[in-house]
Amino acid sequence: MKYFQKALILAIFNLALIQKLQAQHLGKTPEGINIFKIDLSLDPEDRFVETATFFKEPVIELFQLYKDVISEAINYMFKFLDLITWSRFNERMQEIEGIADVLDLSSNQVMMMNFLYELDAYCTSIIARQDNGNLLLLRNLDFYFPNETKKITYIGKFYRAEKLLFEAPMFAGLVGVYTGMRENAFALSINERNPKKSDTGFMANIGMMFSGFSQISYLTRQVLQDCNDYNCAFSKLQTKTLIAGGYLILAGKQGNEGAVISRERTGTLFVQKLNDTQWYLVQTNQDHFDGKCPIRCQKANERIQAIGHKNITAENLRQNVLLQWPNLNFMSIYTTTYEVASKYSNTILVSATNLEDPGDLDT
Repeated sequence: MKYFQKALILAIFNLALIQKLQAQHLGKTPEGINIFKIDLSLDPEDRFVETATFFKEPVIELFQLYKDVISEAINYMFKFLDLITWSRFNERMQEIEGIADVLDLSSNQVMMMNFLYELDAYCTSIIARQDNGNLLLLRNLDFYFPNETKKITYIGKFYRAEKLLFEAPMFAGLVGVYTGMRENAFALSINERNPKKSDTGFMANIGMMFSGFSQISYLTRQVLQDCNDYNCAFSKLQTKTLIAGGYLILAGKQGNEGAVISRERTGTLFVQKLNDTQWYLVQTNQDHFDGKCPIRCQKANERIQAIGHKNITAENLRQNVLLQWPNLNFMSIYTTTYEVASKYSNTILVSATNLEDPGDLDT
């Protein structure tokens, strides 16, 4: 009898957990992108189970594509990285373990995919102040295997204790955040910095991984989870030691609450801010403050200037800048637009018709 009671209690518990996980699917956006609730009140290993299950086949397909182009030496190194991340990043590793169990993959394989940004990623991000003072943040995210990556893209609504903290376009199988908005507070995106063609730079990134330092995509997630205003986010994005440098693009609600923070691994290299005369900022993947402004930077600036300050809207910037070549290119996956003051959020999957290589994606 006692055995039956225990079995019944366990069955009820498992059913309740399954129902709770299934409740994570919140439908689709008008553009057809699936929306999922990511409940941070769940145990870490359960938070991403529903998304990993929903996207299991395309995630495994994409993981295999990356595995085929990443050297066996790197695969081997990540097996040892498991031990380090368990001790330093226990909560994150539990999330990865939960995903790995669903995908029937080893945790080091899933972890390797989660470190991809520290190896390669390319983007365009724009902050612009409209004539009414409200701020816009728009970005294109460019990555390898864009067609396959679109299949695993979803909108994550991150909750804790039934309170919505932030939303972000996410890739199933990954736990970091590349783009996101904290409602009524700020929006941010990250762009890759430092060319990965350099063997020295690549090995330094691997070394930082083995030293246990933070991923930039996990830093942005922590800031979106923990900060309630622009000033908190601006401060936290500048200080934490990172595996790889990057550009952190941050926009608040109004006025001059906008900045591009150019990060080295151990600190902030340069900060560009909006001011009364500088009403927009463009960031691609080079140090524009150093005078480097290749074609994606050039074209974005030219087109924003052509639109003019008085005519700046989210739709103008999206249609006339980000959805035009070379900012829209053969690696582009999605375009996201945020206006924090009005709580406006929109992400669309994109495909370039002009497949010419801009030439500045990895230089």
